[in-house]
Amino acid sequence: MLIDNPGVTFALGAFVLALSPRRRLWVFAASGACFAASVLSKETLLILLPALLLAAVQNADLRTRRYCLTLLGSFLVLIALVYPLYAALKGELFPGPGHVSMFDELRTQLVTRKATGSVFDPQSLSHGTVTYWLHLDPWLPTAAFVLAPIALFRRATRVVAVAFLIQVVMVLRPGYLPFMYVIAMLPFAAIVVAGTCRDAVADRASGPATPRRGSAEVASDRRPPRVSAALPPCGSWRRPRSPSSSAPSRQAPARAGPAPTGPR
Repeated sequence: MLIDNPGVTFALGAFVLALSPRRRLWVFAASGACFAASVLSKETLLILLPALLLAAVQNADLRTRRYCLTLLGSFLVLIALVYPLYAALKGELFPGPGHVSMFDELRTQLVTRKATGSVFDPQSLSHGTVTYWLHLDPWLPTAAFVLAPIALFRRATRVVAVAFLIQVVMVLRPGYLPFMYVIAMLPFAAIVVAGTCRDAVADRASGPATPRRGSAEVASDRRPPRVSAALPPCGSWRRPRSPSSSAPSRQAPARAGPAPTGPR
């Protein structure tokens, strides 16, 4: 199995956590831990760090943004330092006779590795590598490259567009191009295409914007209602009757006493 596969998996997990709608502090700490595991699996994935920081800044709450970024960076650095610490305990951190060293490997990966030429040179190995990629799938990389500028100006797809364009720049630069470098590009290319198409369909379904009404119509809507239509007619303005005069008396009638006896 290629080490690019687990590295890309951890990188995607870091982006998913950084863009989580929950925005909890532990989410950003887990994002930093996942990205550290991604870099330890494949060191070239470190170029995605600017896109990850953009995702954290864009998604974090303004009140807790500095804490989120601090946790993300702290867990990233602490876990990434595990490998140099392990190399130091084994005596393989610095170059020396009879053993490999981590610094020699980093120098080979970044400086002294033989370049594969420019993509724009038809005789270079990089040109042949990119041509083989496009022979296997010409549609997805091309569509993502065309739609990336549009996705860059939309907030929902800006992070993945930045991550994809960073890798495109690394492919176009003269230098060493790994043959399996495209593995890290394909997930972000697919999200760029899908996200841009989704936004275009949503904009088309919402229809044109409702035209704004003129000031005269708005002013007419804000006029107060006519008082005469809301009040009863003048003939009904009578003083309400008192309960004693309007309602029948509910008191029991007084007992009739003996009939008066007068002279007959």
